[in-house]
Amino acid sequence: MSDQDLTKLLLVIEELLEKGNTVLVIEHNMLLVRQCDWIIDFGPGSGKHGGQILFEGLLDDITKSEESITKNYLS
Repeated sequence: MSDQDLTKLLLVIEELLEKGNTVLVIEHNMLLVRQCDWIIDFGPGSGKHGGQILFEGLLDDITKSEESITKNYLS
């Protein structure tokens, strides 16, 4: 997704939230993940090597997670 498309998407999500909607996003773009209110980090790998919840919580708290690999890409 281009930065321009990401900006458009964030504006649409913001409009939905302002109207009282809940938005669930499954995304690997860390710019978008940084905008989330709540993060659920699955892993540690993919397919049969994943599916475990490694972290669930606020963006600021993911840095405290010992299991999360995603935290390395958010700092």
